[in-house]
Amino acid sequence: MKFIFTSGFFILILQSFVCGQTLNKQNTYLDALDLAAIFRQNKSFNITDNEPLKEKYYAILSKYNITEDNISNNPLLAKFKITRIVVSSTIPQGTNPSKSVSSPTDYASGIKAPSLASINWQAAAINGLSNYMAGRFKEEVMHMGINLMFKQIKDTSITSIIHYVFPKTYSQISSLYGQGQNSYYTADLVYLQKIIQSDYAALPTNLMVNAENIFPKLKEMPDARDMLTAGYNIYKLSRDGGSPPEIITSLSALPYSSSSRVKKVFELADVFSTALLDTAGSKTTWINPLKTFSYNDYEAKKPEVMFFYALLYEQIKNEPRLAYALAPYQYDIRMLSKQINEMVAFVTKLNTTYNYLKTKEFSLSTIEEQVFYMKEVQQALQIFATNELTAKIFELKQETVQICGSYITIIENLL
Repeated sequence: MKFIFTSGFFILILQSFVCGQTLNKQNTYLDALDLAAIFRQNKSFNITDNEPLKEKYYAILSKYNITEDNISNNPLLAKFKITRIVVSSTIPQGTNPSKSVSSPTDYASGIKAPSLASINWQAAAINGLSNYMAGRFKEEVMHMGINLMFKQIKDTSITSIIHYVFPKTYSQISSLYGQGQNSYYTADLVYLQKIIQSDYAALPTNLMVNAENIFPKLKEMPDARDMLTAGYNIYKLSRDGGSPPEIITSLSALPYSSSSRVKKVFELADVFSTALLDTAGSKTTWINPLKTFSYNDYEAKKPEVMFFYALLYEQIKNEPRLAYALAPYQYDIRMLSKQINEMVAFVTKLNTTYNYLKTKEFSLSTIEEQVFYMKEVQQALQIFATNELTAKIFELKQETVQICGSYITIIENLL
């Protein structure tokens, strides 16, 4: 099983954090490279009519709600305004000013997200559990008697838990036990064994769907409930072959509790993940700004650096609390980049996860490999949710964030 390449997630636009506004999701790094290339070509000595360049330049900027009229409102872009230039002169032979500028990312417009092929998580687990449960029931018949075991399940304090964790099993035991009969046909027990297998296969889903009945305190802890939902969907999306970018995008679009802080965190992670996606053929899937950009005084003023952070600021400024935290640095490229770089450090873990998939040739053949992949994705998102600025803005407690990982650990033990 190999990666299936898809690109649909690149065109999703996130819903608003606040008041119906949106966080603007774009391929920011790729756009920054294009804008820098256009800006440099516009300054070329052989340009006699820059209208084609100007149109392409502002077409890219328009994705960030930046126009020729308001570009100066972004302090980092004030020096990068392109205006119409027409020079009456002979066009040098071989020069075609009307031809669209070639950019470093033209070939990458079709960049696609690797998608891990669907994995059959059930076969090995169900087969093992089937053998285990068959042996277990045989022991119980020998030492306790089936009737006594059924009675314990029906009449003890664990009844409610079994009812929600193993609903089909509980229903069938209730039917067999009836009023306390003590004779059962072999066919009844064989059928019960199959139902137990079915409940075990559905256990990850049962834990999530019936979470508030199994853990009543979750009713008063919406953020914890949302993290449990995220954990379940990381498991489900990983099982179904989702790549890291696809998983992050899907998590950001899930229905959570009203005014969910968890949703806001995943939405922002999705914006950053997409913004830092690198060009096709790169050594990494996401750029690490600390390695891509060198921060001496000269490098910080290079067009691609200025464009990248200026555009990224435009994307995230509609989140009021984040905009407030970054506002003091919007005039200082070095301080703004420092704050943003700390928030996006989680892409290092995402690249590690992607590299792990490459070493496995995008085919995870064992449960151990599949669980490892699932945990790597979860840990990358935990890094983002618990970094200092994210935690300060959204006020998610670390123990709440860890619930997502705890769910993954439960699933690991079950598989």
